[in-house]
Amino acid sequence: SSYNGKPPSNAGQFVQWLQEIKPGELEGVHYAVFGCGDHNWASTYQYVPRFIDEQLAEKGATRFSGRGEGDVSGDFEGQLDEWKKS
Repeated sequence: SSYNGKPPSNAGQFVQWLQEIKPGELEGVHYAVFGCGDHNWASTYQYVPRFIDEQLAEKGATRFSGRGEGDVSGDFEGQLDEWKKS
């Protein structure tokens, strides 16, 4: 999730770390990202989860599942359940 396109306080250091490490430093790391957002904030919707996903890939990590996007103004739980099945 994010607030005005910025990471929440519990993810700020992680995002900063991702920006500072060099390409290739995360080789061998496998990851998945599921973002939580509200489509009513269209200009920043899913910005932070997308940024994290892109940074992890650029730094050499490998996705083991496509990025998921949950919309709290919709059926968030259903979206999460569908993503977990994929």
